[in-house]
Amino acid sequence: MLGASPAKEPLCAVVAADLDYVDRLLWTLRHPLPERRIIAAEILGARKEHRALGPLRTLLAEGPDPYLATAVLQALVRIGGVGAHRDLLDSYASCGPAPARRAALSLLGRPLPG
Repeated sequence: MLGASPAKEPLCAVVAADLDYVDRLLWTLRHPLPERRIIAAEILGARKEHRALGPLRTLLAEGPDPYLATAVLQALVRIGGVGAHRDLLDSYASCGPAPARRAALSLLGRPLPG
């Protein structure tokens, strides 16, 4: 609807609901384009949105691409701290894909491989 307030327009024809900003970000974690999911994870982490913890961990369990995994690990740590996600960080530090492994090692404060 041209000229209508963005807050009143539905997110899309599929969702067709007014969502607050955080709900839109959470919905975007399921977007088909990985770049959009990465941006949503980064914003949720920067906002320290505790509602995002479950959906972010679910993304990791589904085996996302290594760059999405990196963004998700960083977001989880920004929201809950290293201690709350040490299990995931240790797992990715030992056998994750290269970008996520480097991020996990860095978040854990461990040296990066030469």
